[in-house]
Amino acid sequence: FYDSKPLAKYQAKTYSLDNNELVEEYNLMLVDSKLQDKQLIGDLIDFISDRHKGAEVEVEIDAKDGLFDL
Repeated sequence: FYDSKPLAKYQAKTYSLDNNELVEEYNLMLVDSKLQDKQLIGDLIDFISDRHKGAEVEVEIDAKDGLFDL
């Protein structure tokens, strides 16, 4: 939640091997694809990373009507 509105939803917690090291990863989906402040995505990644030390964090963004023009 951000400003009392949903920002992202938890999708999955996965594990992978990176250079023979087990890596924990959290995957989230951005709920508001028309978000104006891209820094909120970075803040969200920092927040999850701080709570789960050593984990990688991915935030998926719907390409249709999304933040970034392709």
